Amino acid sequence: MLRPPVKWIALVSSCLLISICSQTLHAQGLAKPSRTDFLEVEPVFELITVRKSNGADQLIRYSRRTGVTSYLKKNRWRLIKENGRRVRNSLYQVSATADATGGWNLYRMDVLNGDSWAVSSLVWNLIEEDGVKEPTTEQRYK
Repeated sequence: MLRPPVKWIALVSSCLLISICSQTLHAQGLAKPSRTDFLEVEPVFELITVRKSNGADQLIRYSRRTGVTSYLKKNRWRLIKENGRRVRNSLYQVSATADATGGWNLYRMDVLNGDSWAVSSLVWNLIEEDGVKEPTTEQRYK
């Protein structure tokens, strides 16, 4: 009667144990993270739609961090240019409205400091302030 050597049995049982443990770890999600793990994070890009007076929808995409905005035309994103503004990280909100001529109006606000812009000829232009912002420390104590 042939008996397998003890070392061979130990080697086979070790391999079997490692195989079972690695499958268990993979099944518990300890392997490579999936895309769904990141879905709980605040989105960077946002889409808005405006219904124009002619019944067509205009799709607009913007970055909440930089305020960079583009609109969809003929299945291609077209950038709305900046008028002298340096793009900086902040927190932006964009709103769109339809006008009576079949076009659309676009407005953007930096929600951290109150700066706001409107689009004219596909270029962002700063909206002048008139008492909307909080007074600075110097203005409070004059």
